[in-house]
Amino acid sequence: MSANILFYENVTVRYRGKPEPAVAELTLPVPEGKVTAVAGGSGSGKSTLLRLAMGLLPAGGTLESGRMLLHDEDMAGFSGNRLREVRGGEMAMVFQDAVSAFDPRRTLGMQFAECWKAHRPGGKREALAAAAEALVPLGFPDPEAVFRRYPFELSGGQLQRAAIGMAVMTRPKLLLCDEPTSALDPVVQAEVAECLMEVHRREKAALLLVTHNLGLAAATADFIAVMEKGHLVEYGPKEAVVRHPQSDYTRKLLDSVMEVR
Repeated sequence: MSANILFYENVTVRYRGKPEPAVAELTLPVPEGKVTAVAGGSGSGKSTLLRLAMGLLPAGGTLESGRMLLHDEDMAGFSGNRLREVRGGEMAMVFQDAVSAFDPRRTLGMQFAECWKAHRPGGKREALAAAAEALVPLGFPDPEAVFRRYPFELSGGQLQRAAIGMAVMTRPKLLLCDEPTSALDPVVQAEVAECLMEVHRREKAALLLVTHNLGLAAATADFIAVMEKGHLVEYGPKEAVVRHPQSDYTRKLLDSVMEVR
């Protein structure tokens, strides 16, 4: 049985002005070295889980109750320096829209170097060496050429793979993925999903993958959680959730995948 790298314990998150919580009394384990997918529709609260872990809740969002444990330590007790070490070092995030994750005015090399220096010792040389090591397995045989480019010079799929490279260059043990394929066409979606799985296999990193696509969850995850309107309505090993769903909402999501096929 794997230990948990991250554990959401009875977590409730509320946004100011909203009558219902975005996440309601949710308990969810994220085992070390495993892929956990959180599936659900728009407004289910699934992306809020990732933003909470990274300290990126929008204005008006608060953790009303519960706690997050990183390796059994309550993150609420972490100092500012410790949180900075964790967020971007021990765990990193891949966003849905890679375009917004990069500054269009600066080369990718400059941005990789800045990311490295925020979380690891060393200068530009060490940063670009680590970035190159991360990029080559992601389909960039000439990373130096990538470093000279601006974000707008890459296709959507290339930019998403570059964003994955930036997230994993610090060798985090947990990768938080917020709908990383939904803005891409189906062929590129498959390529990016395979890149994430390659990172998982190579680095033995845990993945917490948020998706509206239960088919993607079934293809990649060890464990699947299903959320509806802020509530966790199903959780278990992939085979159990896909073959013997207990929730009507899970069955509805599975039916929608079959209809698309």
